[in-house]
Amino acid sequence: MTSYLVPQRWDLADALQRLPAVFAAARPDIARELERLEEAKRTTQGTIDQAIDLTASLIVQTGDVQGVYDDLVRLLDRADLPAGTTASRDT
Repeated sequence: MTSYLVPQRWDLADALQRLPAVFAAARPDIARELERLEEAKRTTQGTIDQAIDLTASLIVQTGDVQGVYDDLVRLLDRADLPAGTTASRDT
């Protein structure tokens, strides 16, 4: 299995454009997911960019879209936030 690391200074659009075309053709599920995450970054207007970038990086590195999401859901489920609050630092 070949892994591709997304350098920190790339945004998702760069990563998708710079991944070898052979990789995108061989792993259309990952390419589609990177496109979905890129769209999510545009619609969230920067509020969760770091989380989206981490998710994209994990997906590219592991090649396991569903596994990454399953792990993230498990981690978030274990987060113990006080009732009525969010994880936002803007408060």
